Amino acid sequence: MEAVFAPIILNVDREKRLATIQIPGIGETNIEPIKNPVTGEEHRARISLPDGFEYKEAEMGNTVHCRVEAGGKFTFELKNTYAQLNAFDWSN
Repeated sequence: MEAVFAPIILNVDREKRLATIQIPGIGETNIEPIKNPVTGEEHRARISLPDGFEYKEAEMGNTVHCRVEAGGKFTFELKNTYAQLNAFDWSN
């Protein structure tokens, strides 16, 4: 399989737990905050790793929809599943 070169359109607001990713012709994802199933209110959850080697803090979100189609050989779709938004720090 040959490498694919495509533009990546990425919009992220980690503080608000919102993100969209689009790779034309390959896939797309949209992420929103986790919502309380009873009230519908946003629910905030974080992972804090003070000594983490990849990141120090991650915001949890909900992957509302994720679809990938790469030449018919690699296809999947996810709905309402785990999402994590963090700033990677690989400087160590």
